[in-house]
Amino acid sequence: MQSLSFSRIALLLLTAVMGASMFLSIQFLINPLSLPWVSLDEPVEVPLQQVNPFQTIEQIKAELSESQLVLGDKLVSSISGYNIYPILDQDSKAIRQIRVYEPLGRVFWEEEKNKKLRLVKQTEVLELEEAFIKAPFQKYKVKPTAINPERTLPLTELKLIEGDAPSQGIWFMAIGRVDGGVYGRVFSYLNSQLLLEMELEWTNPNDQLPQWQRFPTVKNPEPDLVIDQTQNYDPLFLVFRLEATNNPAYPFEFRHLNLHESPAMPKLYNDALVLASGGLWSPALAKLEALKSQIQVKEEPWEPIIQEQYDLISYHAKITSEQARENTSDYGLNSLMLGMDGAWAEALSNLQGSDFGAKIVLEMLATDSPHLWGRVNTALEVESSPEVVIWGSVIVLQRQDLPSAERWLRSHWKFPNRAISEAISLLQRVDLSPLGIEPQQFVGTVRFVGDIIENKWQITPPPLISGQAWYEIDISVIRDQDVWRNAPFPELQARSRLIIWKALGLDTNNSLTVEIPNTDGETTSLIAKSISIDSNGQIQLLATGSPELGNRLGGRYALVKGGNFFIQPTGSFSAFSILDQPVVNRISEKVYQELSVFGKVSVSEEEFREKLLSWSLEVVNLQGKDSKDLLLKIDREKIDLGDRSYPIVIIFSQSGDLLFSDMSNSEAKRWVTLLPGSDPQKILIETNGTYESQSLAP
Repeated sequence: MQSLSFSRIALLLLTAVMGASMFLSIQFLINPLSLPWVSLDEPVEVPLQQVNPFQTIEQIKAELSESQLVLGDKLVSSISGYNIYPILDQDSKAIRQIRVYEPLGRVFWEEEKNKKLRLVKQTEVLELEEAFIKAPFQKYKVKPTAINPERTLPLTELKLIEGDAPSQGIWFMAIGRVDGGVYGRVFSYLNSQLLLEMELEWTNPNDQLPQWQRFPTVKNPEPDLVIDQTQNYDPLFLVFRLEATNNPAYPFEFRHLNLHESPAMPKLYNDALVLASGGLWSPALAKLEALKSQIQVKEEPWEPIIQEQYDLISYHAKITSEQARENTSDYGLNSLMLGMDGAWAEALSNLQGSDFGAKIVLEMLATDSPHLWGRVNTALEVESSPEVVIWGSVIVLQRQDLPSAERWLRSHWKFPNRAISEAISLLQRVDLSPLGIEPQQFVGTVRFVGDIIENKWQITPPPLISGQAWYEIDISVIRDQDVWRNAPFPELQARSRLIIWKALGLDTNNSLTVEIPNTDGETTSLIAKSISIDSNGQIQLLATGSPELGNRLGGRYALVKGGNFFIQPTGSFSAFSILDQPVVNRISEKVYQELSVFGKVSVSEEEFREKLLSWSLEVVNLQGKDSKDLLLKIDREKIDLGDRSYPIVIIFSQSGDLLFSDMSNSEAKRWVTLLPGSDPQKILIETNGTYESQSLAP
């Protein structure tokens, strides 16, 4: 037996050690925790490319399908050597993972399906909260929409970030879209360190994607990530500065350029940041310019942080000031642009001009008041002005009502050198939203007052002219287009007295026709001078006229008619003799019963019926649907009932049913006239000195 040499023994031992080492290495790669000396508390990270084999596209897709996942479209990048893919949910197509694959070298004619890839890095992709996504969407809504705080929205697409990209790595976004906006997460892949990181999440209501941009005057080796969140002419650019770190594991980080105040900084600086935060970029820039002048005078250093804020503010101020100069033809848009730029006095000129211009401005506020309301409050926080307060009160007027606007105005008016009356007059003049009523004519009662009036009139009355007296008129009935409405009118209670004065036509014709009681239609005139509306919506007018009318009234009320016309509607005249005999009998019986209330009638019922046949009547449509109602007017010559007003009016339906009668004074109800314009027709009656319209329709 030949003995083993030392060298052979050494070779055998070396071979055994090498075999064991290879086994342990493979086992470590496959399952590191299966080795007893590997601690469970300190798992070892193994690069994916060392454990994942190269696979074809088809093999990758087949493997993903087992987990209900799908391989999305590859992200196209100018950096070669690595392929980035989204991994999608099989049903919703939402991105669940982002994977980085290393391709195996191949010749250019090799088919795509035969291309082999090896997974080198992956990260999970989480959905974004809806509350975060839609927060900017609420900025300009008067009534924000409800958002489910627990709901999340998916990311569905990978895109490269456009612009002058950073010097290292691949920078891309996973994005989703909702309600005309877009949102997403920013990722970076640094191939030198095999780092795949989620850098930040963002949202934008205007569908503009983030871009790389070198912000003005800032000397930074890497570009900034800029998100243009401009909405409805209101510029807002979010700037994220990409800066290097001292951490090799995370070589870059984003810093958001916020408008941060600091108690250590001058007041001008902090005021500028408050104004800028509220969108008043030009006033903010003016503050920084003033600060810059002070620092130059004191020969103090202009800190980089101030320069950074200066750049951000001046960038936005340039946009708002250009918009304010460009949009001059539309009153509403021009006022909006001027207000957004903080040019409050110029913006106010459109309200102080014509009613047409003011109406256009108010229509703008109906949709765009959030743009200005936030700026008003910001301006009040830093430095108030009469123009800012007036704009605030006009916005309150548009959103609520005139009393609320006047209260807001008074609570914020801190200017002893400026009278508030001018501002209140402006509010009264621009309360131009629809009244809810369109007066065509009105009817009321007039009462003699004398030469001393109460302090309740809401348009300052002029001094009383010598030889004149004051009269007070209660408006009882208003013709609202073709509908006659009885007082009070609660929808007018909180409206401008000037606007109601105009709506009644008193700005162009303030002459009122007064019908003197107990005369045969004799009239005179009064001149309306002021108006008052109480908390219930009862309208009163103050008028002047001859004192003689007061003497003739003797404490009674007179009928006043407003409007340029008061047409008395008439029907077709007819005679009782052409009516059917049953109808004549029924009418005769009703009238005779009415007369019997006053005592014994001098003629029999049969004689009265014969007399009735010689009278005339009017056929009038009083109940709508072309009814042919019968209106009978009885003068003193036909029936003398002593001291009472005439004519006596009785109304019947075409079948002879009694609809109305003012024959009996016991009901204190007196016929006045037919009222024009309505269907069904209405009549005007007087009840205990008060006028009201009445419909006879059932």
